[in-house]
Amino acid sequence: MDMARPTTTTEIRRLIGIVQYYRDLWPRRSHILAPLAEAAAGKAKRTKIKWTDELERAFLDLKKMVSKETLLTYPDWSIPFTVHTDASDYQLGAVISQNDKPIAFFSRKLNSAQKNYTTTEKELLSIVECLKQFRNIVFGYEVIVYSDHKNLVHAATVSESQRVMRWRLLLEEYGPDIRHISGVENVVADAISRLPMAQNDENESSTSKIQRQMNEMFNLEQDESNDNGFPLQLSEVQRIQSIELEMRHSKLKALLEDKTSGYGYGEIEGFNLITHKGKMYVPQSLRGRTLGWYHHYLCHPGGDRLSNTLSTVCYWKGLTSQAKSFCKKCDKCQRLKKRKIKYGHLPPKNIGELKPWDTVHVDLIGPYTVDVQQEQPGLEVKEVELKLTCMTFLDPSTGWFEITEVPYFNIEDVKMKNKAAIDKSSARISNLFNDVWLSRYPRPRKVVFDNGSEFKKNFIPLLKDFAIKPTCTTIKNPQANAPVERVHQVVGQMMITQDLKSKVFDFINPWGPMLTSIAWAVRAAHHSTLGYTPAQLVYGRDMIFNLKTIINWKDISARKQIQVDKDNLRENKKRVDYDYQIGSQVYVTKDGIHRKLDGPKLGPYPITEVYTNGTVRIQKGAVNERINIRRLEPHF
Repeated sequence: MDMARPTTTTEIRRLIGIVQYYRDLWPRRSHILAPLAEAAAGKAKRTKIKWTDELERAFLDLKKMVSKETLLTYPDWSIPFTVHTDASDYQLGAVISQNDKPIAFFSRKLNSAQKNYTTTEKELLSIVECLKQFRNIVFGYEVIVYSDHKNLVHAATVSESQRVMRWRLLLEEYGPDIRHISGVENVVADAISRLPMAQNDENESSTSKIQRQMNEMFNLEQDESNDNGFPLQLSEVQRIQSIELEMRHSKLKALLEDKTSGYGYGEIEGFNLITHKGKMYVPQSLRGRTLGWYHHYLCHPGGDRLSNTLSTVCYWKGLTSQAKSFCKKCDKCQRLKKRKIKYGHLPPKNIGELKPWDTVHVDLIGPYTVDVQQEQPGLEVKEVELKLTCMTFLDPSTGWFEITEVPYFNIEDVKMKNKAAIDKSSARISNLFNDVWLSRYPRPRKVVFDNGSEFKKNFIPLLKDFAIKPTCTTIKNPQANAPVERVHQVVGQMMITQDLKSKVFDFINPWGPMLTSIAWAVRAAHHSTLGYTPAQLVYGRDMIFNLKTIINWKDISARKQIQVDKDNLRENKKRVDYDYQIGSQVYVTKDGIHRKLDGPKLGPYPITEVYTNGTVRIQKGAVNERINIRRLEPHF
């Protein structure tokens, strides 16, 4: 859409070459190209041409034809993507296609620094920029890249320059298969890298630019009849209805003869059509196209809205169920709209007999930032900003809880010393776990933690030194570390009730008294699932009074199993029974905060392995990742 008008015979011939390369896609191409071909015929290369109104109409019709076909071609993620790239001295060009049909075009001018790159760097940059631009389409799938620069095929290119090495590492995410193609055969990418692009108006907003391109693509400012094949042309409906009537054992004919069926003849805009209770009967062969046309031009409504809209003017048996099925399988709806339905039942969980000190759940809580009054040296009190990040520990069998502050450090100080902040953080977390838990309580058999980087470099080796099994939860699945996550909610409420604004904090140990108070409160409070306080389960007595408690661990284990089963049943009532299979495609829901108009999901990605604990492995480009089914949606 940003392609500028060609000014020379060479540029016109390149433009015609792109269209002729995809000659099987576009009807009437010769008619549209005729004025452009005539303008360049019989003239020498790079001859300036006089731009006329006829050439302007042909150029706009050509862009509309190419844009519309590309827009209406959806990717097929079951077959490889083919990417042809090229680079000239001033511009990059590429096209993504499948089965010789274009899916997306890419072009970008080189800046002043990039124009000084070597040929190899320019050619590799065209591959990198194209894959980055269309990451949402090609990431995680087989990509075959064709380039007319043969050096890119060889591994020796890696050592050519630091810039090339960085780009090569970036390309590993996509895992492309780079192949050589002769320049003569690389028609489209070569033309795109050399055809002039329209200069962007610096004062034009992005919204105005999008609106202008949409106007050009769909002729929104012109009142033209639809040329996309409206399926319910009344003459065509009448013709196909007649064919259905003449078929042997025609059900439609039998329904017309049945006076109680509601079928009959009615006049619609001068055509005598078969109707059902005043609504047009749609023949079988037109139903799929009708659903597709309405679904597309109504901007992808849901199944109920689509069926209700069609029901106001059309009728056929099973319209509602077919409309819902069509919307359910629509690729754009699956990728870009949120679903209320969750798929796949969570498997039952057998906790067995509880064993105190057998397992420990660890996590971080915070950071919290709060403006409070703090006593300074010299007894001066002033308002300061304090930060708090804590490490929490929980034995799920007894509910015994520990919390300690993670000392704050300035990230800029770490950078100045040329050290990685994550190494220091991981070492600190390891020391805290050793000081707060391992040095006070019996050695656990297993430690459960999330995918935070602080639990990687130093933490896992520490556990292995003590022969403790490290158990990492799946990515972005806090439910897997639920015992400590639930305590975090309690801790947050306790902090709020401390009325921090009214307190004067100590200069040396500002958070110590409050954290000690919270830890004591959690240990002394009754645990509804266990039926006792953590102190009673650990010490056999109350935290305040010397009242002995007799503990029956079998009863506690049975009570907790009942609660786990009840929670699992409640969760599965909200979910649809669905079996994820190896080879099937799934979407991964995005977590955290993202822009409202961004798609809520990534993918689809193929499943490579299915486990019995409610997790699967998916292939995301060169990365094979294990993920919980709570974050997945099937691709239908």
